[in-house]
Amino acid sequence: MRKLITILLILCSFTLFAQKEAYNWYFGANAAINFESGLPLPLINSAMSTNFGCSTISDSAGNLLFYGDGERVFNRFHQQMPNGFGLMGGNGGQNSIAVPFPGHKNKYYIFTVGYIAQHPPFIPDGLYYSIVDLELDEGRGDIDKFYKNIPLMASSKAICKITSVRHRNSHDFWVIVRNLSEPLNKFHAYLITENGINSTPEVSKCLNQLPSNSAGSRGPMKISPDGKVFLSSIYNISGNEIGFFDTESGRVNLQFAFNIALPNFEVHGVEFSADSKYVYFTNLSFESNPYNRVLQYDLSKLYDQSLFTNSRVDLGLGGNSTDIQAGPDGKLYLARYNKEYLGVINNPGLQGIACDYDSLGVYLGGRMSKFCLPQFIQTYLLRFEYEGECAGENFIFTPNFNPVPDSIHWDFGDPGSGANNTSNELNPAHIYSQSGIFTVTAFVRYPDGRTETATREVTVTALPEPYPVSDTVICKGSTVTLQAESGFDSYLWSNNQTTDFIMVSDTGSYWVEAVNAKGCTGRDSVHVGWHPLPHLTTDTIISPTTCGNSIGAITGVNIIGGTPPYNVFWLNSIGDTIGITNNLYNLGVDNYELWVTDDSGCNNLIASFPVQ
Repeated sequence: MRKLITILLILCSFTLFAQKEAYNWYFGANAAINFESGLPLPLINSAMSTNFGCSTISDSAGNLLFYGDGERVFNRFHQQMPNGFGLMGGNGGQNSIAVPFPGHKNKYYIFTVGYIAQHPPFIPDGLYYSIVDLELDEGRGDIDKFYKNIPLMASSKAICKITSVRHRNSHDFWVIVRNLSEPLNKFHAYLITENGINSTPEVSKCLNQLPSNSAGSRGPMKISPDGKVFLSSIYNISGNEIGFFDTESGRVNLQFAFNIALPNFEVHGVEFSADSKYVYFTNLSFESNPYNRVLQYDLSKLYDQSLFTNSRVDLGLGGNSTDIQAGPDGKLYLARYNKEYLGVINNPGLQGIACDYDSLGVYLGGRMSKFCLPQFIQTYLLRFEYEGECAGENFIFTPNFNPVPDSIHWDFGDPGSGANNTSNELNPAHIYSQSGIFTVTAFVRYPDGRTETATREVTVTALPEPYPVSDTVICKGSTVTLQAESGFDSYLWSNNQTTDFIMVSDTGSYWVEAVNAKGCTGRDSVHVGWHPLPHLTTDTIISPTTCGNSIGAITGVNIIGGTPPYNVFWLNSIGDTIGITNNLYNLGVDNYELWVTDDSGCNNLIASFPVQ
């Protein structure tokens, strides 16, 4: 009974949290598969037949929303949308991708790239977008007639290479293309936010420079699921450019370009293992091509070109494989031209033949695979998600493993937290007391005995230190400015002031909270005190005048407390200074004030004496 309850709880948790946007695939000659059961099972309801690129998108619960081939778009009922024709995607391997419109749950972008001509010379047709509104056509969804085939003019020479990942903020998206600008080719990264598309892309340099009509411009482009490694392949030259992508800025920082020195190896598919440890290549394949291979490279060697290129493992004949795409189950799937099966790499996180390539991995129910598999936002393929940003706050981890595992053991990469560094919970929480980059590892066991190890780097942001100074002491009656560190997004003081400084004259404790650009809140406090006041002993003697004569005196003045030494001065009732010593003589009738400045610089009225 306990085991049953545990399984039910796990299933419930997966229903609530699993990200299933990549659970439905539509591709090839009316082929389709679904991952809801934990296994890729064939579907026979596809209305689309295409030799080339395609894209599919589902909601976070795994419900199909729409799919298309770069020119046509089909709704979840497998009907062509009324306005779902004539899109600008060409017959390339990466001609389109669907991206959510952040903050607009029923709207999605379809980005397309293509060629004016489908045979050499390949003239790029540029980057376009259309908006699908799922509320149109009585809730079946359609392309908004006002937002169809809208060109992004900065990328008017974009070619059939397009990919997408989430922004570091986990809310927005980047869409990246290669633009055959002359004389220098560029990568263009467009930021997609709730306000729409920023039409001014982030621009990065390419290493290979191709003319705008180059046949070699074809080839895939991908970013690793963790959003870090960037790879752009050129179809038939030594043009595999690899490096890093910054999900915060959208910048591409290439390390080097390398050649795959195998006969007739023209790259047609690239994909990363779910843990971003390895990258795989397939080449364009026909029955007559005896050189169809599947290759693996070790990304841990990426910082050294020689080590990286020498890490290549030839996994053997690809079984007529062409494209390659990661699945939501952590496996990699290979399109096999004109075959009723997809190939599968069962353990892509393992090195060499241990990755277990099977050319008969998934039966398509009698339908045919063609050259390509559908495109997805790469971040959808992460093995687990996390929510959290700041040191000292909860980081919540959510698994995306499919099928539902028997067990998960988490290591948060934070040995300083002691016993709290590990957890066997499905959706654990962990508090990082310090900022830094931590490697989180999930060890997974599936019902069939298969195991998987998934890792992600988690970046923990330091809390602001808005007032990193010690307590302060002031003179009574004076004012001090409490100045917080500048540069934070917002401030709140204990007196409800919201500037980065306040002016105070009272003693007491004052706190300030500062919020940085990541939303992390730090609080510091400072105590303001008064310097101790000097005062008199009880020995003072006031001698009166006689009949109005100036023979009065104030004697026996003895100052203690405060911070000696003391400087004294006496004022009469009209503010004139009449003495600078402790004792006064020859005084007429008046009121006399004793002011003392001690070594702390405080000027204090410590006594007032009437002489009668």
